Amino acid sequence: MKRLKLALIGAGNIMQTRHLPALVSAGQNRFELVGLVDRTREKCERVARQFGIPQWAVCGESKQFGSIPWLVDAEAVIIATPPKQHAPIVRSCLSLGRHVLVEKPFVTDLAEGRTIIDSAAKGALVLAVNQNFQFSQSFHKLQQLIATGELGMVKSFYCVQFSNDTRRLPVWGDDLPLGLFYDESPHVFYLLRRFGGGDVTVKDVTVVGSTTGKNTPQVLNVAVEVNGLPGTVYCNFESPICEWLFIVFGTRRCGVVDMFRDILTVLPNDGRHLMKEVFTSSFLATAQHWRGFIANGFRYVRHRLHYGTDVTHANFHQAITTGDQRVLWNMTGQDGLKVNATQHAVVSLARQRTARGTVAEPNG
Repeated sequence: MKRLKLALIGAGNIMQTRHLPALVSAGQNRFELVGLVDRTREKCERVARQFGIPQWAVCGESKQFGSIPWLVDAEAVIIATPPKQHAPIVRSCLSLGRHVLVEKPFVTDLAEGRTIIDSAAKGALVLAVNQNFQFSQSFHKLQQLIATGELGMVKSFYCVQFSNDTRRLPVWGDDLPLGLFYDESPHVFYLLRRFGGGDVTVKDVTVVGSTTGKNTPQVLNVAVEVNGLPGTVYCNFESPICEWLFIVFGTRRCGVVDMFRDILTVLPNDGRHLMKEVFTSSFLATAQHWRGFIANGFRYVRHRLHYGTDVTHANFHQAITTGDQRVLWNMTGQDGLKVNATQHAVVSLARQRTARGTVAEPNG
């Protein structure tokens, strides 16, 4: 297998907890890590030493990347910086002739995203977006259940995001459109595209304003449609707990993915909901959860719970080395831009509600 020289840009939480552990677990079979770039000297040096990265550089402007010798020599880059920095950094790396894997959300400006996609195509460069959860083990199992008909006919989707606003949050999060929603909702929308088999249409948005004066709302409820199937995206950014759930309702069973723990729970149609059915559902839900929690707990403490990021790395490598970008299914720049378009539709409707004075006021 050909190893590609890989440079990393951004030394924040996602690089430290997702990309680098996945790269280290792979043993550099696909990539040779050549260096790390960040805006902060102390963090950059510390992370480089922690993960054995041979070189590092402090750089605050993407236009200065050309002056970093080992970055110019790299064949590919992974970008994990704040979202508003994605576009200029991707453009700079493409101009240097580097293949790019960038974190979600792809861009914050749709026109800029189209220009970047065109630039990558003209340079015959791979441009991919790290839409990773779809490749985790639980979503892989869910995809198999749908394909084999185990769930029956898929009828609808329900996506839940609970977020505790006292947890560690990125300092730049509230500066995005609808705040943290813009940073975190790509996961839900690319999953809806994958399991719904089509683009996501936003039908309606209900907004409850923040109780703390933030740009991030307290509650956002989004009604969507995917390939004719209804779905709901419910986000509560002032919850006392943090949980992400993705639920597919079929005629025979429903599949519930606990995204944080990478656990799939499958529950049968409970018919008349009598005591036997209630007991069965309770037993299956409890047993499947604890089995997954124990297995993935060991993976987590060993830094081997990668939430599909290891697969996005493998797909990125394969697309570069074979020239066949079909392996980048639902993670191309164009796929990332379609997710951005869905986000912008939500933002637009939310702003219309605000302009009309129809944003619900929080209780109290």
